[in-house]
Amino acid sequence: MLLKNLSLARIRQVIQNDFPEIKIKSARLITNGWDNIVVEINGEYIFRFPKKKDECRTDVEIKLLTYLKEKISLPIPHIEFFGKKYTYFGYKKIQGIPLTKRIIDSLKKEEREKLIFDIANFLFEFHNFFSLRKARQLGLKNEDHFSYYTIISNKLFKKLGSDKITEFIKQALEDYKSIKIKSGEIVSLYNDLHEDNMAFDLKKKQLNGIFDFGDVMTGDLNREFCYLFRLDPILMQEIISKYQKISGRKIDAERVKIYAKINEMSDLSFYVDKPNSKIYRKALKNIREWMS
Repeated sequence: MLLKNLSLARIRQVIQNDFPEIKIKSARLITNGWDNIVVEINGEYIFRFPKKKDECRTDVEIKLLTYLKEKISLPIPHIEFFGKKYTYFGYKKIQGIPLTKRIIDSLKKEEREKLIFDIANFLFEFHNFFSLRKARQLGLKNEDHFSYYTIISNKLFKKLGSDKITEFIKQALEDYKSIKIKSGEIVSLYNDLHEDNMAFDLKKKQLNGIFDFGDVMTGDLNREFCYLFRLDPILMQEIISKYQKISGRKIDAERVKIYAKINEMSDLSFYVDKPNSKIYRKALKNIREWMS
C-alpha cells in the first residue's frame, strides 16, 4: 500500500511507528522526484517512499539491491528497513557530498586515478554481475529509445524562440535518430550516474559509494556514460578509457555525447512551461555551453 499523505510530518510519524528503535531527532526532505520522495533521518538513515502506483518500482529496486549486495566493491545501499503497512524502505546513509567539477579539478593525480578506477569498476561490476537475463527475471523495463525523440520534437519547437537553439536541437535529434544499436550493445544499465548520486568524501578525497538504483533499465551501453559528459567531458573520456581496459568493451564517445544532449533536451521538454525552475535553467545552460 502506498502512503498517500507524503508530508514530512506524516512520513516521520510512519517511520517512527514502524521502527520505534529509531529515536528520530531530525527529518529532512532530500528529494521530491518523479517517482520517489527521499527523506534523511538523523543524518544517518535514508528512507525512500514511492509516489505513484503505476511508477512504483520499489519491489524491483529492493530485489536488485539485495542481489548486488555482495557483488559490488564500491559501497551501495544495504536495505535494513522495510515498511510494515506502507510501501517504502530505508538504509544507512552513504556519507558524502555530491561529486562536482570543482572537486574533480582539485584532486591530485593519484586521487583522480582512484576516482576514475572506482567509477569505471563500479560500472564494469554492475554490467558484469547484473546480466540481461537477471534483469528480465526481475521485470526491468527496456529503454524506449524513440520516446525521447517524440517528447522533444512535440514540445520544444513550439516553445523555444531562439533559432540557434532550435537548429542545435534539430541536429541533435537527427543524430539521435540515426543511432543503430546492435544486440551486443544492450546491457543492464545503472542509468543514473550523475553527481548527486555519488557520495564523495572531501577529507579522504575518495568516493564513498553510489546510491539511487531506481532508474535501472536495459538499453544501449553507451548511454551509461552520458551524465559524466555533463559533469566533466575530460573525466568522462578517462573513465571510458579505464572501463574499456577493464571490460574489453568498446565505447562510442560520440554516441555518449548525443545521449547527453538528448537528456538535457528531455529536461527542457518536461519543464518548458516552468522556465524559472532549477532543472530548466540548468539544462538550458548546459545546451548553450555545448553550442559554443
